[in-house]
Amino acid sequence: MNREDSSGGPSSSGSSSGAGFFREACAIYAKEVRSLVRDRHTVIYSVLLPLFLYPALVWGMLQIAAYAKGVEEREVSILGLLDRSEEKELGRFLESRPKMRVTPLVDAPEAALAEMLRSGAVHVVVVCSPTTSPAVEGALPAVSARVEYRSSQGSSAQARDRLVEALEDFRREKLLVASREAGESEAFLEVLRVEKKDLSTPQETANYIASLILPLVLVVMTALGAL
Repeated sequence: MNREDSSGGPSSSGSSSGAGFFREACAIYAKEVRSLVRDRHTVIYSVLLPLFLYPALVWGMLQIAAYAKGVEEREVSILGLLDRSEEKELGRFLESRPKMRVTPLVDAPEAALAEMLRSGAVHVVVVCSPTTSPAVEGALPAVSARVEYRSSQGSSAQARDRLVEALEDFRREKLLVASREAGESEAFLEVLRVEKKDLSTPQETANYIASLILPLVLVVMTALGAL
């Protein structure tokens, strides 16, 4: 009758069998890896593309977007001005703005203004007219401005943004002059002060940027994998 060794005969056998199974698994894994490395298609699509192509694609798209934004910002906006007011101050103010060229317009029907925008002769049209609001003693002469543009054209949308900013500066300048004539300081106009404070941490900002980029990378990887 055989007796089990107190030093753990059966356990030693189990350990050796487990070690042998691990060595066999490692040998099979190493063999498979060697066969995959020999396959150049596997190396290209599984290693080189993720390491080099995807970052290059993302970097290239960011550079193209930055270049397009720079070209757009350097473009001069052509403004068609139809000024029906008496003082003509707004036209002189707009002509002094950078990256904006003012083209005076004569009275024309709406269809003609729309055609000028569609053809690209002007990027945006502003029609200035005196308001019909009741007169208030000591009030400034009021002028209304109607801005016409085409949101489907990038140059027109950019010209609109520049024009709206210029109109806001013109309005504030007129109010500042009026407040000084009334003996008030610039603080007289500050009925609402807006302060912006970003509460996002750099990590949260990086996560947000990654959430915009990673879906595109996954789509490219899926397309290449399907190919």
